[in-house]
Amino acid sequence: MDKFVSTTIVLGLLLGAGGLARGDDQADARKVIDKAIQALGGEATVAKYKAATWKVKGNFYGLGNALPYTGEETIQFPDKFRFVLEFDAGGQQTKLIMVVNKDKGWRKINDNLMDMDKEQVTEAQESLYVQNVIRAVALKEKGYTFSPLGEVKVDKQPAVGVKVSHKGHRDVNLFFDQKSGLLVKTEARVKDEMSGQEVKQESFFSDYKESNGVKYPAKVVIKRDGQLYVEAENQDYKYAEKLDVFDKP
Repeated sequence: MDKFVSTTIVLGLLLGAGGLARGDDQADARKVIDKAIQALGGEATVAKYKAATWKVKGNFYGLGNALPYTGEETIQFPDKFRFVLEFDAGGQQTKLIMVVNKDKGWRKINDNLMDMDKEQVTEAQESLYVQNVIRAVALKEKGYTFSPLGEVKVDKQPAVGVKVSHKGHRDVNLFFDQKSGLLVKTEARVKDEMSGQEVKQESFFSDYKESNGVKYPAKVVIKRDGQLYVEAENQDYKYAEKLDVFDKP
């Protein structure tokens, strides 16, 4: 039921005659990212908070019909995550806890606790990577390269795209509202647990609210290979400099 989705990508252009164009592309993309950081709340404010916790409710469509759920999520960048979800599975109330703490991870379904294997932890960390990219200020760090994707329409509104790449991670496309600068869509490849195959995941962000001087999307819609996967509403968002809730359940 992993929701979160993976982020930003960039392809290098040719050297030589293409060198100048590459530099121009990097500069143009960085301007879009700088605008996004300002729209979120400014670099100093966003960078200050490396952790957040929030409540969530929504519907999961990965098994076909809508499965309503509620829960709470916590993240500590760059490599810690915890969520607690509750839902009715065939008339049985079920509680799912998932924790990722650096290179270790666990899942607990009701009273059944399981260690995540290496591949599951790696995929979870890839989702964390995407979330860090979405944070935008992380893109100020070394190792990222960018290229513009031009102007597109997202939900009929003008947006501008940036492809982000980083060694050791999948590429991610980010699309920002042309007027506000806020992120409205991401595109990335993720591994579907049901099939074991990589699929295209699109995440749509809207209805931005503000907490601790930082904006966050109150509504998120996720599609996989064009099919509705998750609808979620984020509530009671609280940012922090550090949180410590990532022990084994």
